[in-house]
Amino acid sequence: MSWRGRSDRHEDAACFGAIIRRLHAAKGWNLIQFGRKADMHPTYLACLERGENTPSLTCVLHLAKVFNVEAWTIIAEIEGLA
Repeated sequence: MSWRGRSDRHEDAACFGAIIRRLHAAKGWNLIQFGRKADMHPTYLACLERGENTPSLTCVLHLAKVFNVEAWTIIAEIEGLA
């Protein structure tokens, strides 16, 4: 796989944000509830949702567990959306 440039990383972060927004909305969680479930600050989660931060692998793996999904499905969706 070749390296993707900076603008693609921003697009990937935006795709990740859209995915986690959809997943927590599907659970009926607002950002405060999502933050409690994930043990993460809601402000950070909001930044992720807006694509302002690129999550670490640890973060992706953790959130996949919170949503009870396989992390590879999130990555595959990003690959399909980006």
